[in-house]
Amino acid sequence: MDQQARQHHVTYRFLFVKSSGAQLAAVTKLVTQTHLEPAIDPHFFTLSEVNQALDLVMTGHPKGKVLIEF
Repeated sequence: MDQQARQHHVTYRFLFVKSSGAQLAAVTKLVTQTHLEPAIDPHFFTLSEVNQALDLVMTGHPKGKVLIEF
């Protein structure tokens, strides 16, 4: 994953949190002060296609969050 990120000139960080009000406040500050955008898979599914969406999540290597429109 690191090699692919370098090839595309992309950086990423993992953020681990626990049940802590102070930590939640720090994460909230980070999200609101930084331009963070979630990765969204380009495939959009309707509610009737939910099984295909789940298949993509389980086996298809989505490029981000999988969205289901209804």
